[in-house]
Amino acid sequence: MLVLIAFRSYWAFGGTRFLSEAWDGKYAALPSKFRVTSTFSVLMYALAIGLVLTRVGAPQVGLSPAIATLGLLVLAPVFLFSSLANFVSRSKLERYLNAPTSLLLAAMLLFITFNQFNGDD
Repeated sequence: MLVLIAFRSYWAFGGTRFLSEAWDGKYAALPSKFRVTSTFSVLMYALAIGLVLTRVGAPQVGLSPAIATLGLLVLAPVFLFSSLANFVSRSKLERYLNAPTSLLLAAMLLFITFNQFNGDD
């Protein structure tokens, strides 16, 4: 997930390396609307990390476990739909890397949501 955050952050701030295989491979420079979308993706990944840490009992995050569970239930389908969109992309990078990664993230979020951890009732 940290690698995805790094790439999305790089593109959000105007980086162009590897763009030929991202966003359907259409752009030499990322348009503003896709920079915003990349920034939003970074925020979603960071939120997912915070929710997972809360769910597994990391006290430093400061969210309630109930909020973390609800957040994970909302984010898991988002990653699932992201994987479906990436599976039909024209970009090989999106089809063969992003799609399975998003699908795996959705599965992991659901696993973490529905399993007991230290401190769970």
